[in-house]
Amino acid sequence: MAATWKVCQLKIDAVVLTYHVSLPAKSAPTTPAALLLALGGGSQEQVSSLAQRLGSTQPPQGWILVTALKPRGHKQFDRLLEPLCRHLLKTFKPSGGKVHLTGVSNGAVTALQFALRSPASCCSLSLVAIGNFDERWARMLPQLQGIPVRLFVGDLEL
Repeated sequence: MAATWKVCQLKIDAVVLTYHVSLPAKSAPTTPAALLLALGGGSQEQVSSLAQRLGSTQPPQGWILVTALKPRGHKQFDRLLEPLCRHLLKTFKPSGGKVHLTGVSNGAVTALQFALRSPASCCSLSLVAIGNFDERWARMLPQLQGIPVRLFVGDLEL
């Protein structure tokens, strides 16, 4: 059974941020759900494709899935994630009061930048095909103490 996605918008200063949300099935327990924020690698079309892939099957029971679209022409998408996360945490009240973050390609870079700036908002971090992951990024990972980090680079899982 496919997930049902709702398109939402959040105004942050002069920027309108569009995001998609898939909530757990109504039959799910009333306990707070985990929240996964998934960031695509580039264009809005790529993120829409990511949402379709995530939503091609029913999400795991008890999970809220969110994909955010980078506003066209906006250079610092990671700066919009803090107000988006505050909004998501207030609206959905996920278990643990934090978000699980995943990103693909440039979306992985954005997720890592956000986690480094706002570690208190992050429950876990999964980065897939992170663009230009090098020694500089590796040196920053210890700042994420207490946050499980999974890196998928090529055919390696680090």
